[in-house]
Amino acid sequence: MRVVRRVVVLVVVLGLLAACADDDGSSTEATDDPPATTAAADDTVAPAATPAPTTAAPAIAAPATAAPTTAATPTTAAVPSDEIELPAEIVDAVQFSVAGPYRAGVRTLETADGTPVEVWYPIDAATEGEGEVYSLAEWTPELVVAFIGEDRIPEVLSSAVRDAEPIDGRFPVAVFSHGFGGFRVQSAEITASLASWGFVVVAPDHDHRSLEAVLLGGVTEGDDVADLVAARDAVLAAPELGAVVANGRTVAFGHSAGARGSAEAVAALGAVAWVGMAPAGFPAGTDAVTTVIAGGDDALVDLAEVEAAAADADHVAVFADAGHQAFSDFCVLRGEPLPVLAAELNVPIPEELVLLATDGCEPGQLPSTQAAPAVEHLTVATFRAGLGIGDVEAPFAPDLLAEFADLGLEVRSAE
Repeated sequence: MRVVRRVVVLVVVLGLLAACADDDGSSTEATDDPPATTAAADDTVAPAATPAPTTAAPAIAAPATAAPTTAATPTTAAVPSDEIELPAEIVDAVQFSVAGPYRAGVRTLETADGTPVEVWYPIDAATEGEGEVYSLAEWTPELVVAFIGEDRIPEVLSSAVRDAEPIDGRFPVAVFSHGFGGFRVQSAEITASLASWGFVVVAPDHDHRSLEAVLLGGVTEGDDVADLVAARDAVLAAPELGAVVANGRTVAFGHSAGARGSAEAVAALGAVAWVGMAPAGFPAGTDAVTTVIAGGDDALVDLAEVEAAAADADHVAVFADAGHQAFSDFCVLRGEPLPVLAAELNVPIPEELVLLATDGCEPGQLPSTQAAPAVEHLTVATFRAGLGIGDVEAPFAPDLLAEFADLGLEVRSAE
């Protein structure tokens, strides 16, 4: 029995250690399979009620609470407007390293084929309720959970309020792709932050390379692009959420293998901006505004290869001491890491797999909690630049980015 138990835990550990690695479990490559050229999205926006910024701003609408509904899965909804409607305080903002004027709500929808999709969206800042807590048990095989004990499985914290009413407005959609061995809420910190700045953020589980698929040895080729398009369509079809979406106004982002997946989906989504964190791919030949966010201490994605692949990017941001997982929530999971549980049973772990679990979480590397404000600022700024919201140059001004200099951040912007 002791041997069986050790084998089970080892399987769990190996799976989790592979989180965020590339689909074949090897070091990621930044030059794999560049997608086709992106078709530009509809640029129609209503005239702004504030002084004209550098580029055309979306319409300004006073926030109001939408009517409640009990539906949590997508059904037919009216076709939403393609105009973005945001309050003046969001349109005029240039600093996004702190939470925006909204609070984040969160709901779980399903695609047409039943794949779970997490959606974060703007709600009234005065909304009461505790933030959502996700347990990794949801993405871990039942046998493993039963053996380890659910109370010892790590958790992901989120500030978003479950099933809160969306606030009135018309918001662009940001489609997120998780990493290999990850899950749809692996970056709940940044998704909730985006919602606070007026985005509806959509993240599906990629079942073919999810945490559970890795644990059970069931990783398959899959289709990230189809997953992301289906997730976007699910939120458009949801009655309450679809009613506050600016139709056709889409951006995309992802981490590691998810950066590659979202890059490949840029054209299919009609995305006007893309952000890749520790990216395993780049959307070459696109008109979308693009930003690469990478770590100089990333042992899994070679920085030189990333910079070479992203030579045409609008912005390349490098945190000198950041590792691979500085751009996800893996380093701040609440509870005991599964490698610790395995060590209690004297289960040996190969050195290269330990690296996958700890890169970005080691002493001396930039903690994800410290990197998060700058990552959120760069992401929101990139998306707004693609969408033409407010002053699209100011957020990338050297004097503003200098506020992050103590993080070892350098940003190269195309001329």
